[in-house]
Amino acid sequence: MGIEVLIYCYGIICVSMIVFNCICIAVFHSSDRRLTKKSRRFEKNLEEQLSLIRDGKTITLSHQAYLNKALTRAGRLMAFDDCLDKTLQSEKELAEQYLVQASPVFIHLSLVYLNKKDTVQTAYYAYFLAKYKLCRQIPFGSILEVLLEFLKKDSFYCRQNAMKALYSSLNDEAVVEAVTVLDGMDSFYHAKILTDGLLTFEGDHKKLISLLWERFDQLGVDTQVAVLNYIRLKSGAYRDKVFHILLDNGRDSELHYAAIRYLGRYPYEPARSTLQAFASDTNPLRWNYASCSASSLAFYPGSDTVTILKKALGHANWYVRYNAAQSLDRFGLSYSELVDIMNGNDRYAREMIAYRIEARKLKNKPSAIPKEVTP
Repeated sequence: MGIEVLIYCYGIICVSMIVFNCICIAVFHSSDRRLTKKSRRFEKNLEEQLSLIRDGKTITLSHQAYLNKALTRAGRLMAFDDCLDKTLQSEKELAEQYLVQASPVFIHLSLVYLNKKDTVQTAYYAYFLAKYKLCRQIPFGSILEVLLEFLKKDSFYCRQNAMKALYSSLNDEAVVEAVTVLDGMDSFYHAKILTDGLLTFEGDHKKLISLLWERFDQLGVDTQVAVLNYIRLKSGAYRDKVFHILLDNGRDSELHYAAIRYLGRYPYEPARSTLQAFASDTNPLRWNYASCSASSLAFYPGSDTVTILKKALGHANWYVRYNAAQSLDRFGLSYSELVDIMNGNDRYAREMIAYRIEARKLKNKPSAIPKEVTP
């Protein structure tokens, strides 16, 4: 009897899931039809305004008033987005002229969505601004404050989309201000997300880096690490400044690691002895310093570096050993130059170096697979 009840319950659950899925399909289908219907209305309206622009005229005030009212709802904004996207693909230059002339509408909508309690809608509007790079079309002072307020919303997506809108603006000062706002907040915003975002900035990276460096010491550690990683991927002009960060014992260790990676990407001769000292450190509590330095020393060739990396192969930490082996391999040393390791008592070091030598040989060996012959 108990088994039969269990089977009945299982059957009811399966039927309920099927019914739920059918309802979801029907709702989504209905939603798509409504979106298509709204999009067609906007297409008709938009085509009338594009015709005016073709004739050298401007869009009408009544059209702007219509958008001011219609686009306050996220559903209609989605339909307008769909319509505008198609227009951009077919008539990009005309669509861009339209966006410039319609900029007062987007200023108005920014204030409307700022005051919405539903942060999902606010996040979508910020995405809309970023997608069409509207911050380039709108007089920037009128929307900067609104975007900075978007960053303070209790929604990661709202903050992320607002930052994307700022990255597309070409305004380096606005981006720096936004980074400062994010830094002063308690909300989560991972350093890697900030670094990746800064890399998408469409303006002058050299100027942006200069402005960020001016405020560097005012930022928190996580933001400093993100900024330094961004600079590492964009500019080698800060070697001496980054080296001073590495020498500053009052700095956070994460910032030191970022500095070591920077000096590995952009070799700076005065940093050689410091990196070698870190790689030689056998203190298990400071293995991160040794690991990062062993990797960065790949860009500081010389017999002194080779000697230190060979010793690092015997470090108690696996990551230090691995990075040391990688760096030695980068120098392209021959078997005879590594014979002391191959004849040594450290089995791991022998096997790692042997693996590197064989991998290098296979990489340089011509492929045995014949190339396709075409008639």
